[in-house]
Amino acid sequence: MTQASSASLFRRIWVADYGIDADRYPRGLRCFRMLALSTTVWTWLLGLIALVVGAVLGHLSGLAADSRRLSADDARRWVHDRRQLYARYLGLIESLHRQADSLACFLPDLPGAPWREPDDEAFLFEESFEWIARWDDDVQPLLGEVELMASQPVADLAARAAHGILAAVPQCQYLALDERRIVPESFENAWPLLKGSRALIDALRNAMREELGIGPITNTAPGDPDWPWLPTDNPSQGSSVRHASEL
Repeated sequence: MTQASSASLFRRIWVADYGIDADRYPRGLRCFRMLALSTTVWTWLLGLIALVVGAVLGHLSGLAADSRRLSADDARRWVHDRRQLYARYLGLIESLHRQADSLACFLPDLPGAPWREPDDEAFLFEESFEWIARWDDDVQPLLGEVELMASQPVADLAARAAHGILAAVPQCQYLALDERRIVPESFENAWPLLKGSRALIDALRNAMREELGIGPITNTAPGDPDWPWLPTDNPSQGSSVRHASEL
């Protein structure tokens, strides 16, 4: 549109819509023309600003969504890695505790009592070396990984459980060049250490479960005479097995 046609258009709008004589009020016509142009410019400018702001907000929203997704993926991977590491460590500690309990059965019943079999002492010397080697080669490196990834309570209990079973297992102690003995020296001395290490393992398991978002569990076997059978009011296979065993 040329300047002449634009001026003619504004004149017609000025006269037709508002009934004002353009020749009599030329200054008003110019003001009206400037107002119309400025309105058009502002409309275009506001539209452009809205477009830019919408694009920026959409970009920021996409970045925030990507950040939340990456954070959620990292959290899932972190929990998965912790769960696998905790399961490996707990399984290893459980296995070594059972082995320590089995070795303690070869100890004399009371301090100063004779060995049940003549070769029990030599057997414990040999087996204790293998047990200690497994503790050094398997438990210690895995404990380092747990201490790297676990929270302070779990890392502390993991170290306590590892050293608890080390104190409970019968092992060789050298007093002189040609003198050695097994400590603990009797099952009576080993039993409290085995119970204490068992309590540490249970506490470690529950701390790991809580850190993974699972509630703690309790072992009701020692105080429940009906364990492992289910209650009689539960018509299940477990109660049926218990009833069959009572016949």
